[in-house]
Amino acid sequence: MIKLLFQRYENSAIIAGLKNMGKLSLTMYILQSIIATSIFYGYGLGLFGADIFIWSILIVIVIYLGQMYMSTLYLKHFRYGPLEYFLRIVTYMNVRKKKWVKSEREK
Repeated sequence: MIKLLFQRYENSAIIAGLKNMGKLSLTMYILQSIIATSIFYGYGLGLFGADIFIWSILIVIVIYLGQMYMSTLYLKHFRYGPLEYFLRIVTYMNVRKKKWVKSEREK
């Protein structure tokens, strides 16, 4: 079903946002964790366990849509995210500064 939706709506903004989030998957995962724990855990707003189920769902949707938008804007200037870049540095033991930023041709 997901494949059918992807094929049918390949050029939609939501599919483009999901693709861009996939390119920044590690960065987006860590950012989601930081935002959500800041909202729901005790060192943040402390809403964990509160009877706000519908509000929690709306908060998650807003965070996810915001990340889709941010990842689309970010990828207009860079090839991959900061944590993905750091992971590549550690993996290859080499800093490739020019490969991180998109060239004018690619924009």
